[in-house]
Amino acid sequence: MDGGRVAAWGFLYQYLRTVEAVLTAVEDDRFGACRVEGGAGAGESDQLDVVDFDLVGPDGEVLLAAQVKTGGSTASLGIGVVYQIMVELVTRCDAERYELLTNVRLTSGAGKMADLLARPDLSVGERRAELARTLAEARSSAEVTELTDDQVERLGRCRVLVDPRDRTDVADSVKTKVWDCRRKHGRGVGPRSSGLLLAHLLAEVHRRAAFAEHAVWTKAEMVHALVQDERDIVDVLGGRDWGSVLGLMAPVPDLPRTPLVEQIVSALQPYRPTGRSVQHCTLTGLSGIGKSSLIAAYVAAYADAYKAIYWIDATSPDSIEDGFQALAVRLGIEREGTSERLRSAVHEALSTQAGRFLLVFDDATPDLARRWSPRLADADVLITTIDSTARLGNTIAVTALTSDEAVELIHRRLDEPPAESSDQARRLAAELERWPLAIELATGYLRSCGCTLADVDHYLEALKVRSLGDDLSVPLGYPRTLVAAIDLGLQVLHRSNPREIAGLATEMLMRASYLSGRRVPIQLLAAPLALGADNLPAFDNISESDGPVVLQNPQLPEAVRALCRISFTRRDERLAWRASDLIPTADHTIAVNAVLQEVVRTRLEEGTAQDEWKDELRRLALHANHWLSAASNNHEVTKAHQLAPHAATLVAHLRRLDVAGHRIAVLAGNLASIYIGAGRDEEAIDLLQSEIDMILDDPHGVDMFLEHQARLHLARALVNSDHAAQLDPHPAMAELARVLTYAQALALDHKTHQAAAKFCVSALSILSILHDHLPATDRSNALATVFRDLQQRLPSTTLTENTDAIERANRMISEGEDDSAERITRALLTHSRDGNSINTELRRLLAEALIGQKKWQECLTEIDNLAAEFGNPPLSRESAQQALHNIALKLVAATLDHPASPEPRALLRHLLSQPCFVHTSAIAGGEYRAKFDLFALAAAVYDNRVDDISKGLAKVGAGANQHHLTQDPVFGMLARKIITIAQATI
Repeated sequence: MDGGRVAAWGFLYQYLRTVEAVLTAVEDDRFGACRVEGGAGAGESDQLDVVDFDLVGPDGEVLLAAQVKTGGSTASLGIGVVYQIMVELVTRCDAERYELLTNVRLTSGAGKMADLLARPDLSVGERRAELARTLAEARSSAEVTELTDDQVERLGRCRVLVDPRDRTDVADSVKTKVWDCRRKHGRGVGPRSSGLLLAHLLAEVHRRAAFAEHAVWTKAEMVHALVQDERDIVDVLGGRDWGSVLGLMAPVPDLPRTPLVEQIVSALQPYRPTGRSVQHCTLTGLSGIGKSSLIAAYVAAYADAYKAIYWIDATSPDSIEDGFQALAVRLGIEREGTSERLRSAVHEALSTQAGRFLLVFDDATPDLARRWSPRLADADVLITTIDSTARLGNTIAVTALTSDEAVELIHRRLDEPPAESSDQARRLAAELERWPLAIELATGYLRSCGCTLADVDHYLEALKVRSLGDDLSVPLGYPRTLVAAIDLGLQVLHRSNPREIAGLATEMLMRASYLSGRRVPIQLLAAPLALGADNLPAFDNISESDGPVVLQNPQLPEAVRALCRISFTRRDERLAWRASDLIPTADHTIAVNAVLQEVVRTRLEEGTAQDEWKDELRRLALHANHWLSAASNNHEVTKAHQLAPHAATLVAHLRRLDVAGHRIAVLAGNLASIYIGAGRDEEAIDLLQSEIDMILDDPHGVDMFLEHQARLHLARALVNSDHAAQLDPHPAMAELARVLTYAQALALDHKTHQAAAKFCVSALSILSILHDHLPATDRSNALATVFRDLQQRLPSTTLTENTDAIERANRMISEGEDDSAERITRALLTHSRDGNSINTELRRLLAEALIGQKKWQECLTEIDNLAAEFGNPPLSRESAQQALHNIALKLVAATLDHPASPEPRALLRHLLSQPCFVHTSAIAGGEYRAKFDLFALAAAVYDNRVDDISKGLAKVGAGANQHHLTQDPVFGMLARKIITIAQATI
């Protein structure tokens, strides 16, 4: 290379690095201007040959002083040159940073000098000494002694930055910064136009380097040069060289879903360096969920990353071929021949195209998208599909709008002020599952029919499903109504799968539409298909402890896959697992969109086979009950609570459809039992009354046992109900009186003695709870006496023996015989076969006995065992309340009796923190509420939590709590002690 070319490259490299530094600094608030060739003015002439450019702040402070050094591929910079340049920089000006920017290789000595300059840990004296030593080792003639301490300190701000890039890489890097800066100012740019702008900026640096009076390049002048109007660029180039779109692109949405767009950006990295790789990103989700709109939003924001955008309608092989025919015309290639030849020719042309392009396959199947996608090109490929199993590149599952997004969309479409109708908008959004197409159809229907958000109740009750199929409400950019989209999905289901798989999937979808939308057990949907009406009696005899029936059918996962491929369902969190579940997939579940469920239900209920479908729902109720009762009886608390929403949804639909019967009554009763445990008494009462009505109206005869079992549960719910407590006589008394009559009848037959004994034990338990809540009356005392006498006349059973043993252990604990109580309870726990309710009573008594003996570690173990058996929320509220009450009371008393012992305080804190007891305390009422608040106050006092003590005193001091705390004189004395200590603490 001759001297002239070397000089020209030197200046070009210097100006490129100047522009690069300016573009990096332009977003910095402290940056005010760039002075090319060190600026001009009085006192500055001596730095012109040293500083190639500097960056200054608004008040003239120098942020960076830089010298740029270039050389050929064989050149190198020695230690003396590096040191001399840096000394000149720090001598001629005071700057926050000094940089030597070079593309020349450093010698080993120069490398050591660069490392030394960058060390931040040296004092001025140490740096001076290290510099002298390093120069001496390199046999450099440079001296350090002439530098002042101030100049040595400045050397610590110096950096040597070696640039390994070749000239093309440097230019591309600076063009990328041009690109980024224009994007930040909302301006587009393409490959040619970014080069044009860079050339303009380089010319501007050259001009300012040539004329001292123009050396100062202000930030405002730079931004103006950078963000030139697109029309000026178009005038020069004859058109935009970025973001041209071929094909019918979806409308750009007016509601930005920024997090999802950012996921696309993260997947594609549209501004990555140029190359030959094809990046794929697949958007999956329900039809109408907003996949195409998201891509349109991405294109609108990132069009300048692409030379061209090709939007292909991929709904069928024919539509893709049509799109590629148009693309062939754009690329100037022959369109004749087979589909394969067309695809090959377009792929070849795209592989040689300069500049990155974006190819969109809208509404594709994964197979079609994979077949038509180019293999080798500088390209990004975006695919939308309803197939949630698709795996082509990065996959983004497009879900519903957020609550805020849905509400904003509703307000935009109805043009109503948010402040006046926010609650109605949120309700409408929730009912539509925040599904964009559903919201668009609903708001379009409301607006076109002259309705507002004030009419939401009427809309949801009478018009919702009509609007989802209303062609006149289809918004711009959506090809069909939501109902039509669902129909299309069903067509795809039957077209793309074997007949048996499609049929099984359809049946499962129909059943899922009558259950809750989350965690729908796949096996529950399949069981009614395998066990028809002829199998029901045999199925009824299956032991509930065996768990629900599950099927080892290879078609079942394939049917679920078929539903996932049209995004009608998706895999959901698994149910709680137990080792005895029959097959590994028994815990698998799916999720179904609630709007889809409603459309499917409407189709079924408006069809011609309504009676047959009601029979199917009865079968589903049978299986749902077996799942629920098996979980309850096996004390799988978590699973029972996971299944309860399905039972609740199914029962609600059956009652709405006026479908009754024995099995539905049983399902309602079992669901009510879970509600009682969770503190949902009013809902439980409603279900139990419905159960009793169904039993009494059964055309096949009244099941007396089931009726009175329901009345017993109803009495329990009524005892816990705040509303029932205000009635006189208490409604639970009437139910228990009926149960007594039935138990007396059972007692006459030796075959039913055990059942009569169970009724007596349960009734006495309910009366005990009633007497805890309300003062005993002559009637309630008399009823308890009759039940107790009947129980004593009946032959002994394991249940009554265990009940007697529990009462005996209770007496022992109250009389201080804790060691005897421990022996009895441990022996009974070893041999108990009466289920979890007895076990929890025994374990509670064992914990009390251990506290009395100060066996703290063993007590901790039993508290943990008890919490594990209860689960959360506990299935037996009464047992959990009594356990929390008795154990906490013992621990509070132990803490007061032994204030120096930390163990009871720690155990009380541990007990109150268990999730099952947190829930139990939260739903408690009456006397239990007052006592649990007092226990929480005691724990706060023992832990010296001042804020909690103040809150606890306020709760305990409430009028209702004061009344309950003073009813029992002994407990009242304990309460006064704790309150006195608490008041002294704050």
